[in-house]
Amino acid sequence: MKKNRRPDGQKQKVNWKTLLLDLLICTIGSVLFAFSTHYFMAPHDIAPGGVTGIATLVNYAFHAPIGLVSFLINLPLLILGIIYLGHPFVLKSGYCILVYTFFIDVVFKKFPIFESENKLLVALFGGLIMGCGLGLIFMRNASTGGTDIGARLLQRKLPHISMGRLMMGIDALVVVSSAIVYNSIEAALYAIICIFVSSKVIDMILYGQDVSKEIMIITDHPEECADALMKELDRGLTLFDGEGGYTRQPKKVVMCVVRRNEFYSVKQIVKRVDPNAFMIISEVSEVLGEGFKENAV
Repeated sequence: MKKNRRPDGQKQKVNWKTLLLDLLICTIGSVLFAFSTHYFMAPHDIAPGGVTGIATLVNYAFHAPIGLVSFLINLPLLILGIIYLGHPFVLKSGYCILVYTFFIDVVFKKFPIFESENKLLVALFGGLIMGCGLGLIFMRNASTGGTDIGARLLQRKLPHISMGRLMMGIDALVVVSSAIVYNSIEAALYAIICIFVSSKVIDMILYGQDVSKEIMIITDHPEECADALMKELDRGLTLFDGEGGYTRQPKKVVMCVVRRNEFYSVKQIVKRVDPNAFMIISEVSEVLGEGFKENAV
């Protein structure tokens, strides 16, 4: 794997302040996610999709620790992710998985569960807390592994299927499986409610209801900025010719469209390359083309 270098070829310095902030927020997010699973979802037979949902089903059937099962499933995915994807977020995702495993299997075992006959209340608050945790994790360009990394690996073999559809397909399989394991259609319906609520909370934490963001960047270092964005986010972009209204000096404008979990990364990259860059962020209701939604008639 190539070392992380700046566009000018020099080795990129580690920003320890940003890294520590990433780890702190990822820790808080992972703890909230573990708390939601232990306190609300697992005791009330709600499998919220992804690897956590699979681990919850295994725990119900064989009484295996949820964190340990989640870790064992995620471990090969993390190794494959580092080998084939090479994204920095894989390492932070591994950290989130370790924190999640430790808290749900060790720390929260000493805490009582939420006891209620009202499963709708459980699904709503479980989804709320889970969404808060995942939103914080996604904000720092990390994940809890599982569905996210698995979908990225599957997309290498199925490039014509979008990431969103692959992730939705994996979650749907887990939800359907929960109805079989728990022998209850209601279990699957409550899982759907939990997933829906958590996704809405994630959207609110990150960017409201937006699916994507269009970003116009006016900078004195357009080439460096464009190279950093393409290399670190693997996203295409466009350079426009512009002119300063006051100075009448020619300028390059960088335009890119990114998904919700990439927006904060764009801000960090641009700030690193040019702290004085001028950025215009617009909401995008629909994006058609490579890397987004297929342009089908």
